[in-house]
Amino acid sequence: MMTKTDLKRQPVSSLKRIANYMGIIVPRDFSRDDIFETICDRLGSPEENRVGWWLLDQWK
Repeated sequence: MMTKTDLKRQPVSSLKRIANYMGIIVPRDFSRDDIFETICDRLGSPEENRVGWWLLDQWK
């Protein structure tokens, strides 16, 4: 299962692909942290949504 730390370490291109896969539109002015926070907001906490965070393992 991917953790928030693992997700934060992903390159920007991977974060954008993950966001796109999740149906999140990423404006050009979004920073790396904005994309990370948006993904985390969509998934919720790893304790409550284990399946969503587990599925992120495909992006490692």
